[in-house]
Amino acid sequence: MTITGTFLPYDESMLSSVAVLAYEGVSTFGLGVTAEVFGCDRKGEGIPRYEYFVTAAQPGVIRTDVGMPILVEWGVDRLSSADLAVVVCWDSIDTRPPEPVLAALRTVVDRGGRVLSQCTGAFVLAAAGLLDGRRATTHWKYAAELASAIRRSMWIPGCSTSTRAR
Repeated sequence: MTITGTFLPYDESMLSSVAVLAYEGVSTFGLGVTAEVFGCDRKGEGIPRYEYFVTAAQPGVIRTDVGMPILVEWGVDRLSSADLAVVVCWDSIDTRPPEPVLAALRTVVDRGGRVLSQCTGAFVLAAAGLLDGRRATTHWKYAAELASAIRRSMWIPGCSTSTRAR
């Protein structure tokens, strides 16, 4: 079945599930952007409805960067099974993400899924080894750090702050 709408034809074999990684201090803005793009139902406009999940290394209540508590019900198992795994801003670029998170992101790529980062979320993809030898970018303020964090990188100066591996 193909749904034709305002934007593009959609085939049901395309992307259907999206999981975003949340963590203590996660960007409220970053979560909001992914929720707006992937979590809202726009079938009436011809855009498919995605299964949208907020995940964390440890499900439970976490606080965003503005102190807002959110309940995260899904863990890294849901992150690793998504068609698209999203990592929003990672504010502690010197802090290595938990290994289960990195393993989940590698699993997504290994089974043919996609990963996407916003802004400094690129550091999480770099820590997972997913940006090695790939073109990547991040927030201009952290560009030099990202360039040194990626082995065999092809960092692109002056680009926007969206990165994908695969």
